[in-house]
Amino acid sequence: MTAPQDGSHVVSLLDTFAGHGDRVAFDEGARTLTYAQLPAMVYRLARALSAGGLRRHDGIVALAANRPEMLMVQLAAQLIGCYYAGVPGVLSVDDQRALIADSGARALLYDPAQHAERVAELVGHQPVDILLSLGSGDAGVDLLAAAAGHSADPVPPRGDPADIAELVYTSGSTGRPKAASFTFRQCAALVDFWRRQLAGDSPEAAVYRAAGCRVLWSMPFLWLSGPTVLPALTGGAAFVVRNTPAARDVLRAAEQEAVTVLTMPPSRMYRLLDEPYLEHADLSRLELLVYHSSAATPARLREAGERLGPVLLQSYGQTETKMISALDPSEHARPDGELLRSAGRPRPGVEVQVRDDAGTVLGPGEVGEVWVRSPMIMEGYWRAPELTAATKIDGWIRTRDVGRWDADGYLYLVDRLRDVVIVDGITCYTREIEDVLATHPAVRRAAVVGRPDDQTGEAVHAFVVLAAGARVDEQELRDLVGARKAAPHVPRTITVVDDIPQTAVGKPDKNALRAELARRAEPTQPSPRTPLPR
Repeated sequence: MTAPQDGSHVVSLLDTFAGHGDRVAFDEGARTLTYAQLPAMVYRLARALSAGGLRRHDGIVALAANRPEMLMVQLAAQLIGCYYAGVPGVLSVDDQRALIADSGARALLYDPAQHAERVAELVGHQPVDILLSLGSGDAGVDLLAAAAGHSADPVPPRGDPADIAELVYTSGSTGRPKAASFTFRQCAALVDFWRRQLAGDSPEAAVYRAAGCRVLWSMPFLWLSGPTVLPALTGGAAFVVRNTPAARDVLRAAEQEAVTVLTMPPSRMYRLLDEPYLEHADLSRLELLVYHSSAATPARLREAGERLGPVLLQSYGQTETKMISALDPSEHARPDGELLRSAGRPRPGVEVQVRDDAGTVLGPGEVGEVWVRSPMIMEGYWRAPELTAATKIDGWIRTRDVGRWDADGYLYLVDRLRDVVIVDGITCYTREIEDVLATHPAVRRAAVVGRPDDQTGEAVHAFVVLAAGARVDEQELRDLVGARKAAPHVPRTITVVDDIPQTAVGKPDKNALRAELARRAEPTQPSPRTPLPR
């Protein structure tokens, strides 16, 4: 089947929803929405947006909220040829202002129950042409009330395949907002990818297609294109929507609501493993725990497999590329455990190469940069032609991830190019050091960065989070790394912290850690065998 290439991919999705009939699409506790209700909601919203003055090529930027209507507004916007951008709620007001300004959007959407005060700050300093609220609020037009007065008859799609349909702001910090832009053609390719994937026989497809599939969703709906939302909607799964991000609440909701799928970055998975209630939680219905957005340490993956069972699925991708590779539950459960270090094999239809600095394609065992090509990759960075030209070359995306292949076609990620630490000319991959530190029983999480050093150019610095009540000697951790890695990899200095800061999508925020190092201005040489209290 040929994928629709304009806004009709929205119509295709709505037809899929209608085919799921009276299956529950969203369970919010006090309210449920069936799949049969969703097409009418989207068509009404599309008419309300048009009546409010939005036209093809206009942008809608939304403050992310944990409400299904967020996703329906995105579909409605794309149906009438608009582009859509989500704003993470965890950003500061200054960062949100910068993102909204960068997007060039004419309309700002917010949930008055969650964002009333923040919107007052944003709009006061940065007016938008159209302010929309999901329900009655102190400011803006109530989009839901407006939509209720419109017809639910189908709306013809108005986008062109080459028009921009989506902006996805990356989690990195470059001093200015940076958004990957996707055309209607690329959004359609993603919809088609998941339709084909769910027609296959993978464990992932079987879970999402099952009549009893229930996905716990405890984070804001930022966009459709993540590793869980589209496959779940395509398969007819029910989203159990709860504002319960705390680990204990997630576990309670999972057992009480017969949840079959959990999805989260590794940092949240670690918190589940560290939550004492896990010993008592009944997770017998759980079939998949999809982890994404950053690498997980083999030691903690092994622990997760032992305590949760064969449910782990890694989905590796990037904002700029969408899906890249996956490691399924059976591969996590192999006895030797070596694949726990892997990002899996490329997804169907995705080409992956490892290249050296000259662009030469490398073979198994050789370390280089990961390049990706597929119909889903971004059109380019929004309003940043020079950055686009440096990142998208001859249809391939430079991921800035450092990786290698093994002899069986599995991809291993070694580090991010910008996170590599060069110590006296020796390349030190921070992920390898983090993995070693995480094997210590007192260490729950670790993040490694480079710091300037007068003698070696850079030195390795480790931030570690200890288990509750644990103490560890700095030299003990240094010896642990030294026993497995060459001397330049051994952390020169170590800092114990309560937690590792995260980006908006759950990756360790190494820019924040570097800034913290600069602020502290710690001495280069540590005191030998200094105890590190929690």
